[in-house]
Amino acid sequence: MTYLAVENADESCRQIAELCGVIIEEPFNVPSVGRMAILQDSTGAVFGLGTPEKEQGGCGRYS
Repeated sequence: MTYLAVENADESCRQIAELCGVIIEEPFNVPSVGRMAILQDSTGAVFGLGTPEKEQGGCGRYS
């Protein structure tokens, strides 16, 4: 599955729902990774998005 990095998973989900996308899995926390969600766009494509957890120094990362 394709995952997209976003600055705010919760806000991105809200915007996607307003644009006729479907939230399959509401944003949830993944320890040591960040906040993620699973969605479906208006054409049926399923994808994930996530906000990486911040490390010291302000860099985000996925494990």
